[in-house]
Amino acid sequence: QSVTDFVLFRGQKIFYWIYGDINSNVEPLLIVHGGPGSPHNYLLPLAKLAQERPIIFYDQLGCGKSIYLGKDKSRWNLTYFLEELTYLITTLKLNKLHLFGHSWGSILAIEYALKNPSQLKSLILASPCLSIPLWCKDAKKLLNTLPKQTIEIMEKHQKLATTDSEEYQFASLEYYQRYVCRLPVWPKEMIESVEGSNDLIYRTIWGESEFLVTGNIRDYDITKELNKLSLPVLFTCGRYDEATPETAKFYQSLIKEAKLVIFENSSHLPHFEEKKKYLEQLSNFLQQIDSCQN
Repeated sequence: QSVTDFVLFRGQKIFYWIYGDINSNVEPLLIVHGGPGSPHNYLLPLAKLAQERPIIFYDQLGCGKSIYLGKDKSRWNLTYFLEELTYLITTLKLNKLHLFGHSWGSILAIEYALKNPSQLKSLILASPCLSIPLWCKDAKKLLNTLPKQTIEIMEKHQKLATTDSEEYQFASLEYYQRYVCRLPVWPKEMIESVEGSNDLIYRTIWGESEFLVTGNIRDYDITKELNKLSLPVLFTCGRYDEATPETAKFYQSLIKEAKLVIFENSSHLPHFEEKKKYLEQLSNFLQQIDSCQN
């Protein structure tokens, strides 16, 4: 069961969902989804944690239920979505919370944490992307593990600027099935996220594909700021994650006493691929924080 409502930010409806009792004495966990441009649906397994604390999801402007019919491209950037997140937290009067960011959402979460550390009890960075240059370097290595014919097809279309072709999209699936979601059948919630995503946002901010970053975020790198964090931080990723364990370990090394959990049978979506284990790790981390700080 969930309560759905919206906040008005710059004249647009931003929808959010609250699972559990928002009036309980336990600080909520706010979920920041990835994409950019994919709605929150694919993170819904985390709603199971509502047995312990309120869980809040929202759809960033332009995707899912937070539809935007305008053509103002100036909204599609990090600054806008960070202001949107900040406004949501302020409007919901979340004076103290745990913050969870997945993939692109980890960028919004880390930016919020650096600007508002006293508001957060903890920060969870799931399959994080805190340096686009490092992400691209990893993606290049992962691409080279694909069959030679697949690589040739993809390189051909990249040179011709025809990455929206059916042949390129089909070849790209090989990468997604190895490093994004290894399940033979993708879950319903993930399909809903794909169907409710906004390609214009994705291409404007991110780029052509997971491994071809050409958007306005392409130079982003926050690694030099990570040592400023002094709150409890948990990193998670899959052994076969496009957000590679090696890079996650590097991020972890930059934050004092940060923890890292690697899920050995997962890629980018361990909350689906190893659901029970993932929820247990999150629950244990959050409960430990609560018991230490109360």
